[in-house]
Amino acid sequence: MNLALFGGVNDTPLSVPEDGEQLIAMFGGVDLDLSRVHLPETLHLSALAFMGGIKIVVPRGTDVVLKGFALIGGRKFRRRSEWSPEDIRSVIYLNAVAVMGGVEVIEAD
Repeated sequence: MNLALFGGVNDTPLSVPEDGEQLIAMFGGVDLDLSRVHLPETLHLSALAFMGGIKIVVPRGTDVVLKGFALIGGRKFRRRSEWSPEDIRSVIYLNAVAVMGGVEVIEAD
């Protein structure tokens, strides 16, 4: 679990997070950079941003399936502009809840 409570967490792991890993930002922020990790075919993560922000950077070739909701906040996945379905090597299933905060997933360059 990565928890930021009135503070910040900046993590660049060299190994794959556990399936079901939780990211929680309450009045703070969590930055998780997975761009250097060889992800498995599927990975399940959950994120809760309550008056805070969560940013996840994923390697190229990763698709993200967002579920959850946003209340006075936002959730989004920004992929690089050029891609094709054949490029997808991994899928992250992200259950993201944003309450007066935001959850953003960005595909690395």
